[in-house]
Amino acid sequence: MRKYGPARRNGRAQGRRERSTTVSGKIDSRTQDITKSALNGYDAGDAIFKQKLDLKLITKMIQLNEGSANVFWKCGHYRHFRSTWHDEGENLLGEGVQISFFDMPDNVYDELYDIINTDYDCPKSLRGPMTALVHEIYNSSRCPELGTFNGTVLASVFDIASQKREQLVISHTSKVILPAHDYIFKLLDELCPDTNVRDQLWGNVFHELCEQYKHAMKHARFLFEIERSSWPATYNHYFNATLQKKRQHRLAESEGSSRLHSSAK
Repeated sequence: MRKYGPARRNGRAQGRRERSTTVSGKIDSRTQDITKSALNGYDAGDAIFKQKLDLKLITKMIQLNEGSANVFWKCGHYRHFRSTWHDEGENLLGEGVQISFFDMPDNVYDELYDIINTDYDCPKSLRGPMTALVHEIYNSSRCPELGTFNGTVLASVFDIASQKREQLVISHTSKVILPAHDYIFKLLDELCPDTNVRDQLWGNVFHELCEQYKHAMKHARFLFEIERSSWPATYNHYFNATLQKKRQHRLAESEGSSRLHSSAK
C-alpha cells in the first residue's frame, strides 16, 4: 500500500485513501486464497471456479506440460532414431485433450508481444535411422587415435539432433506465461468491479509482472544453453544396461560368423 503515497491532510482525500486501502487489502486476501486453490487444484470448495473455468490454472499447466512432452517425444529430435517413429507401446500423455489460447482478450496479449513467442510449429523429424547421421559426422571428423570414435562425435550428433529444441523450449515457456498472465488479469477483473481501483492495482503490478516474464524467458534460454553446449551425459540407469546388451549381441553375431567361416573351410 506504500505505492498509494503518504496520508493526505484533506479529510475527503484521506477517506478515499483509507477506503482504497481497505478494498485493496480485501482483494489481496481473496486473491491469495483463490490462487492457492487454483495452484493446488482445490477448486471444488469455491464457487468462483464453477463460474470462471478459466481460473483453473493448474489444469491448464498440466495440459501444457503434457502437450509439450508429446511434441518433444514425437518430433523434438532432428531425425528419427529408427526408420520410422515408434511409440514403444506407450500412449501420448493426455491424448485427445486440447487447449486453446485464442480465447484470451487482446489486451492481455498487447504487453507480451515483445516478451513471448508462441508461433513455433515444430516440423516433423526426418526419416531415420540416426545411424546415417552418426556415420556422416564420424567420416567428417575422424582423428588418428586408436579404438572407438572420440567423444566429440557424440557431442556433434547431439548438437544436430537437438537443433529444434531451443524453439520448443521458448514456445513452451511462452505458453506457460500466457495463461498465468491471463489468470491474474481475469481474477483482478472479477474481484475488483471498481474500474478506477482495478486500473490502479493493475498499473502497480503490470511492470513487475513483465519483468518477471522477461526473467523467465532469459532463464529458460540459459538452462537450454547449458544443456545443449555441455558434454552429453545421461543418468538413465537403462543406458548402460542397453549398451552392454547391444555389445554382447554384436559380439555373439561376430563369433557366430567366424565359426561359420571356419566350418566352411
